Amino acid sequence: MTPLWCDRDSTQDITIRDTVVWERIMYLRGNLYIEAGGSLSIRCLASMPAGSHIYIAPGGKLLLEGGTLYQSCGREWQGIIIGSSGDKAGVFEYTDDAVVRDVFLDDSVR
Repeated sequence: MTPLWCDRDSTQDITIRDTVVWERIMYLRGNLYIEAGGSLSIRCLASMPAGSHIYIAPGGKLLLEGGTLYQSCGREWQGIIIGSSGDKAGVFEYTDDAVVRDVFLDDSVR
């Protein structure tokens, strides 16, 4: 039986609007949205479902502080999208020991 977190379920999307810190393993089941004014610090393993993505809105912030973003079922997810509008953009920061893996890259990116 396939775990529920292997495939994306659009009814399980998560939206971050405040300051949030993840310090224990997370198995997401949908896309992750970080709104303007929202900040998410990931200090753990965070598994993204196949086909999902993270969207950082202008004014939002994702901090990967030694954490790992990956797909725990051996498939691929769609990566991180950094939104922009005028001179505002989302922010993605990471430490040297942070890891992002299992992301689908089309030929134009490789």
